[in-house]
Amino acid sequence: MAYDFNGTNQYLDLASVPVSGVPLTMAGWYRYDTALGVGQEMTIMSLTDASDDQEFTIEIGENGGTDYAIAVTFSGGFNGALSSVEPQVNTWEHIGGVFSAIDSRIVYLNGVNVGSDSGSATPSGISNVNIGATLSSGAPAKDFNGAIAECAIWNVALTATEMAILADGFSPLFVRPQSLVFYAPIVRGLQNLKGGTSLTNNSGTVFSHPRIYYPTGYTIAPFAAAATNTRRYSLTTLGVG
Repeated sequence: MAYDFNGTNQYLDLASVPVSGVPLTMAGWYRYDTALGVGQEMTIMSLTDASDDQEFTIEIGENGGTDYAIAVTFSGGFNGALSSVEPQVNTWEHIGGVFSAIDSRIVYLNGVNVGSDSGSATPSGISNVNIGATLSSGAPAKDFNGAIAECAIWNVALTATEMAILADGFSPLFVRPQSLVFYAPIVRGLQNLKGGTSLTNNSGTVFSHPRIYYPTGYTIAPFAAAATNTRRYSLTTLGVG
């Protein structure tokens, strides 16, 4: 089961971070409940300095009367890459933010609908992972109204092909697992499967999960002599679509 947030005071928090600077990639699934108001932003996932206004964020935001999926770097100013199409309300969708350098961020909506931004920004003091809100100067902000699942962070910049795999419903465990440094499926439990520490739940409630393909186990096995590093998985599926 995913987790649902009321847009006011519910979010998940982890008071440690697996990566604090570029390159990094964040990705997850979301389902937001209503179109946004003027200038409104809602956080899906963020890396923040909980005591200051510094962040890497993937979010939904309104600009000029249209909602967008956005990858944000904030450090004394807003630098955001906006998706090329509008996200859909009450629909499970996939978002990814690739932060490859201090002056390069790319957002992916459903593996395509790409947007980019090249403004320079270097967030510092990154201390927390947040889902459903951004801790800003000690208080949650940009609260999410809707459900979130399958949140992941890599310490590399994923490619467009890898982002498309995630958007097709494959678990982050299939995509560059050696560089996957945070993974919270949020299937009822709140464990970070790559770090062993559970997130703190600030009143979020369970919600039906999107359909995801998971490996039933890790089996490292060569298909042939020329492919000795190939990973072989079998699949199991969870979710209701």
